[in-house]
Amino acid sequence: MQDDICYAALWDAGTAALDVSDPANPTLVSRFGSALDASDAIPAYDFSEPTGAYLAREWDFTAYLTAPGNAHYVQPSTNGDHVFVGAETFPKDVGVSDPDVDDYGGISVWDTSDLEEPSEITRIAPPVIDEDDSGKFFTSHNFDVTANRLHTAWYHGGIHIYDITHPSSPEPIADYDPDGYAFWTAVSGRGFTIGGVYGAVSSEGGLTVLHADRGKKRPPAFEGGSPPGEPGVMPEEQRE
Repeated sequence: MQDDICYAALWDAGTAALDVSDPANPTLVSRFGSALDASDAIPAYDFSEPTGAYLAREWDFTAYLTAPGNAHYVQPSTNGDHVFVGAETFPKDVGVSDPDVDDYGGISVWDTSDLEEPSEITRIAPPVIDEDDSGKFFTSHNFDVTANRLHTAWYHGGIHIYDITHPSSPEPIADYDPDGYAFWTAVSGRGFTIGGVYGAVSSEGGLTVLHADRGKKRPPAFEGGSPPGEPGVMPEEQRE
């Protein structure tokens, strides 16, 4: 959600941008990244029949989990000119000994400066898979976008942070990938990256708090290389 635009991840139906200036009457502005067309519509669930019967008739679990499509999480940039869409996608044979990294879902970056005609400008691929990583998951999951950083979680692929000063060419700047852990989400807060743990080593879950300077005492940080514009600081030569 940004201003009056709601961004919704709709799995194989792609991502929708909705004008919700009138919350009681949302209108579709655009839909992008879809893997479906009208002929792929799934019939509405009939509540009079058993759930199992409906799923057996209409649900292709392999098609649901594999490419194309799988728009799982979406978040716009702070200025609204770009939208980041994460696909939660798995290879057709999760247990294969050497899956292609592209069999897993990445994060697509869309130019939405013209929201009626978005265009995909790049894709962030999942982390590289080691030979002994068969049976583990490396797809994109939840993430967080700030003014110039993208904080991402990739299940067993760890947490990765990118500089998105130039959204068309994200630059990896940090990662955290301890053995045995998987991460459900990564969010930014007060200069820290907070990861939601989801893995065998920590079966009860929990949080991982990451910081570039290992927690040295300092005021809460902001992201960027220069102080914010407001409130301003008077140059020394102008002080009396």
